[in-house]
Amino acid sequence: MTMLFLIGLMLLLAYTVVATTRPDLEIALGGRGTPGTAEVLSCEDLGSGRYDCDARFTFDDPAREPIVIDTVPDAEAGETFPAALTPEGDRVVPTGERGVWASVGLLALVPLCVAFIPTMVLYGFGIRRGRRASVIGAFAVSALSLLTSCTGLLLGS
Repeated sequence: MTMLFLIGLMLLLAYTVVATTRPDLEIALGGRGTPGTAEVLSCEDLGSGRYDCDARFTFDDPAREPIVIDTVPDAEAGETFPAALTPEGDRVVPTGERGVWASVGLLALVPLCVAFIPTMVLYGFGIRRGRRASVIGAFAVSALSLLTSCTGLLLGS
């Protein structure tokens, strides 16, 4: 019973990562949002690793006036980057290569969330055959997942 509960939690974590990252990836790829350019005006450190960053967003449509709005916390004051206003209109996120890499960096955590599920099933049901291979495979997938995630997050910031 505990094994099924832990597998459920791991799958829920994987689903949460996908559900929260997919909208930003769609925006970064140009599928959603209003395109433009963001110029970071300020980034205030709120403590505990939290930041409040504001940017002047200039729409690609010259008929619309620029607005000041929240942006990603890994931006620096004075920085300018291609961005898109979210469909909700509450913040701007980077588009193009930077936005895609940031999203891929987070999505790369999904294999890490599910890598050890086969090993847990083998141990949970007392199946001896294939345990070593499943552990080695899980560690290999986890290492690749972490490497991809770190690379994506570095290139996306």
